[in-house]
Amino acid sequence: SPTLRQLARTHYHSNCHSRQFSGFESTRFAIQDKTPLSAMNHTNYSFSVFWYRVYIIVAFLTVLCSVFFSMTTEWETENMKKIVSECYTSEFPILMYHHIRPYTGFTNISAKNLSVSPEEFDEQMRHFANKWWNALSTTDIRGNTVPCKSFLITFDDGYHDVYKYAAPILKKYGYTGMVSLIPAHIDESDYISGKQIRELLKDNWEIASHTWTHPILTQTPIENLWVEVEKSKHDLEKWFWESVHTFVYPGWFYGPETLKKVWEVRYKYALTTHRGYAKLGTKNLELNRINIAPGTTPEVLEKVLEELKTRQ
Repeated sequence: SPTLRQLARTHYHSNCHSRQFSGFESTRFAIQDKTPLSAMNHTNYSFSVFWYRVYIIVAFLTVLCSVFFSMTTEWETENMKKIVSECYTSEFPILMYHHIRPYTGFTNISAKNLSVSPEEFDEQMRHFANKWWNALSTTDIRGNTVPCKSFLITFDDGYHDVYKYAAPILKKYGYTGMVSLIPAHIDESDYISGKQIRELLKDNWEIASHTWTHPILTQTPIENLWVEVEKSKHDLEKWFWESVHTFVYPGWFYGPETLKKVWEVRYKYALTTHRGYAKLGTKNLELNRINIAPGTTPEVLEKVLEELKTRQ
């Protein structure tokens, strides 16, 4: 039987051999794993650098293109403004609207025929804005001329939906309009209020007289014409502290006596419902307008304007 000393020696050599093998194996596996890990790290690094450079190049090209197109757009805008500002004409379209409201709840065909939906109105104004048209007021008229590609937007009768629907759309495109008011109906149901009129005036809208009660002027006694033509002007100016330069005839109904009264009251302009381009000059008290019917698309409207322009 082995002695205690022999057992101790055997145990010692066994442990030494185990440590050597263990150290050798760990070193061997470490050497084997080190090379793939290094190669993998190098590959990932190269891959990251490549896509980082691609990202930098794409970002640079994006900024470069953005600056280029911005400069081009600004140049085109300034160039178009210069061309329009240097061109003047005595003939321009005056658009005539009544209601701007959704096509719902109509009780008769007449109400619908006087209406244009907010969506259609928005499309029409967007079309004008994209074509570089300028919305003007009568104060922009100089010497019976206006800048080319100008138009006047009018709303007859002064309905509440003009404030609710039309005004925000026009403001979106930097446009203003003219609202023709009937003093007897202001603040009544379905009509615009005095407070809303003042808000429109703050946004550079223009107001016009549309008579005091909206009568058939050809059937109105001469002695009563002053109420419809003169008193309506004076009251609007007194209530809103705004000069009223324009008179709008109700429908087709006006005659020589009305025309004479409009001239005596010193209106600068008067608008009719006769279809065509307005022509400044000798007949500023009988300017044509273009009624916009429901369902009118921007393409149809542009075609109508071109046809009417060639007829002048």
